Amino acid sequence: SLHYENKMHKRRRCSDVDTEEALKKVEEVAELIPGGFFIYCADSDEKLITYNQELLKLFKCENEREFLELTGNSFKGMVHPDDLKIVESDISKQINKDSDIDRVKYRIICRDGSEKMVIDYGRFVHTEMYGDVYYVFINDVTWLN
Repeated sequence: SLHYENKMHKRRRCSDVDTEEALKKVEEVAELIPGGFFIYCADSDEKLITYNQELLKLFKCENEREFLELTGNSFKGMVHPDDLKIVESDISKQINKDSDIDRVKYRIICRDGSEKMVIDYGRFVHTEMYGDVYYVFINDVTWLN
């Protein structure tokens, strides 16, 4: 019914607005989260929108400049080149499954050349401001291997 559709549209519109608010809140909270956190654009450039200090530490970077140099300001640049294909196919498989959170494991190369194994929990979200993005929590699990 039309009434039902209008209600759905209203709800969807609200959830878009909430997403913007959530993004701002998330950025504030990001610094308090144990482990790395970042948001990146779900397009071919995979440009980073925001990240916390823990993420810089994970990559053994002193500051943002070092981190951006190391990663090229892109999610692609964060993943070990040998793991990129697997990661990208894993993520796209999981998106199509419509599960809310996708979980991938891959290696990263730190600024000093050392490697770490991480688990990445990503969530695909549509935002008004940035379009489609991924919210990602990332933890060092090197010691588990």
